[in-house]
Amino acid sequence: MASVEISRKEKENQFRMQLLLDHGNLVLRDVLSNQLQSKYAGLFGPSSSGDISGVLNDQTVKRSLLRLKRRNILNPSQMNILYPPGSPAPPVTLQSLDITLTVVLLRNITNLNSNASWVNPRATDKSTEANIARVKGYRNKNAHATEGLSDADFQKQFSSLKVILLSLSALYTRGDYDNLLIQPLDSSETPCQLLSTALPRINTDLKGRDDIVYTIQQHISDKVPLILLTGMGGIGKTSIAVKVGQNMLNVLHIDMRQVTDLNSVKLSIAQHYHQTRPLKDLYSDYQNIFKQIYRV
Repeated sequence: MASVEISRKEKENQFRMQLLLDHGNLVLRDVLSNQLQSKYAGLFGPSSSGDISGVLNDQTVKRSLLRLKRRNILNPSQMNILYPPGSPAPPVTLQSLDITLTVVLLRNITNLNSNASWVNPRATDKSTEANIARVKGYRNKNAHATEGLSDADFQKQFSSLKVILLSLSALYTRGDYDNLLIQPLDSSETPCQLLSTALPRINTDLKGRDDIVYTIQQHISDKVPLILLTGMGGIGKTSIAVKVGQNMLNVLHIDMRQVTDLNSVKLSIAQHYHQTRPLKDLYSDYQNIFKQIYRV
């Protein structure tokens, strides 16, 4: 069966929808910030710079989240984000949270109604809880979309989600959202907010791991194309990788916890190495560019 080629316009629609969803993630963090300030005024406020460690270490909050872990609502990786290993443990900020974790916290440790319709709310339900659920629903719907969006589907989804986000937060104006429809998709716009040239600030004071760090560095010197660190959560895989990266030049960091589509990673890497090339042109050729970069 012949494959159906996705038009550039449909790809552009999908990307603009992803930009709106990126704004949606920030809106939900803003809602969470306001909720935490209201309920935990002594532990979180405007001067906290987004650091929610004080709230998370509140004993009532910690017990609630541990119950969610026992019920498999939170998995070990998510718990490591909320309670990272290390002594002292690094701070946990709102920026550390993806949509899933943000919604879990909104539902379970704020003044919002945990028994409201947090999944597939009725169309007549205009509550804050229902609108939060709708944002997550749009994220889930578009997370693995690879076929692009037709103009009709895009206009319907974009308009509906924009109204929801405006109802949840004043972080962005209607004009801010409308600008996403017209702004040029050129090299000034990063394909996704996953790739960074800065390594995460975590504890890399490793004890008894010098041999592992040295071995990895030797593999890198020997041009080994892929090095995979495996093991149960909390044993220090990320710390080891960051320690190795601190001793190298031209290191890129991608938080794979945030990845919903591997093609977005390829597109980010291609754009990183071709920053003067318009994104519209990269869209049509980023798979080949990625192969040329890594000779795969």
